[in-house]
Amino acid sequence: MSDDDKRVEDLGTYEMLWDCPFCGTKKLLGVSQRHCPECGGAQDPSKRYFPSDAEKVAVANHPYAGADLLCPFCQAPCSAKARNCTACGGELEKAKEALRRGEQVVAEGQAFSGESAADAKRDFSGQKAAAKTPPKPAPAKRAVWPWIVGGVAALIAVILVVVLWRKPAAVVVTGHTWERQIAVERFGPVKLSEWCDHLPIDARMVFRHREVRSHEKVQDGETCVRKRVDKGNGSFGERKECSPKYKDIPVYSDKCDFTADRWAKVAPLVTTGAKVEDTPRWPDATRLRAGLCIGCEREAGRSEKYSVALADPKSQMLMTCELPATRWSAMKVGSRWKVKVGVLTKSPECDSLEPL
Repeated sequence: MSDDDKRVEDLGTYEMLWDCPFCGTKKLLGVSQRHCPECGGAQDPSKRYFPSDAEKVAVANHPYAGADLLCPFCQAPCSAKARNCTACGGELEKAKEALRRGEQVVAEGQAFSGESAADAKRDFSGQKAAAKTPPKPAPAKRAVWPWIVGGVAALIAVILVVVLWRKPAAVVVTGHTWERQIAVERFGPVKLSEWCDHLPIDARMVFRHREVRSHEKVQDGETCVRKRVDKGNGSFGERKECSPKYKDIPVYSDKCDFTADRWAKVAPLVTTGAKVEDTPRWPDATRLRAGLCIGCEREAGRSEKYSVALADPKSQMLMTCELPATRWSAMKVGSRWKVKVGVLTKSPECDSLEPL
């Protein structure tokens, strides 16, 4: 889901907290108290932490200029607009921005729990370590993939060898068969079904019923979270981010079952033979009732098939090969041939037929 789909609601800006590293005073305000009111110690930006919901204090009338700049001489946090450090007077031209805490997120309805300076220390230490440490190489378990791929490849190779393994066999031609077929279509009433808004004009005996035609994605509420973002100047912004949830709603429409006159396939015309001498011939297509009337018929294609029966005297196995007509007629009954036969499938590789 893109950020454009999210709804963002600003919940205000609040003060981060910090603990004085000199006298131990806790929960000082990150924007309002740059120095400890007890001992005057300067705020340490690396010790800023988020308050609990009950402890947060809103930032009022404080324009945001950007993340604090850390004085390169005394490390005191200074306003992003400052040119010189307010603590030691050093120039801030080469000052770096204060590090920011990682974002905090809770589901809507849940509360943010309070933190401590120790949480800030762990967060910043993790960020610094991540910046210094180069990306780790892929986990060692990825090395298992070559073994898996190799194993799968080996298994496939074994299967292919078993399935494709052929051995030669000496066979004898024991007979021939042929078949010629004319596909036939007949014009007449056919039961059909179509969406009713696409019903053909010649439909009759129409029966309507409701069916799911499609699905529509409809928004079904939102999933919301509260998010806290450290602004780097002793404050944090809080906002609510909501992403829409969707559900699929079935869209119903009228489906029509009807009868209409169409061309439809019926039983084909077939002629067969069991001898080479029985010259192959096409069925008599003149029997078809031509025209565009109810019950009229037409050709819808022709096909022919020529098969030779083979027997392996050694294994007593019977086989059949479908061949082109010229080769089929040249294979005499009783002639001997060599053919490759699948060890597992027991089927002949008909293209490998050679006379003995």
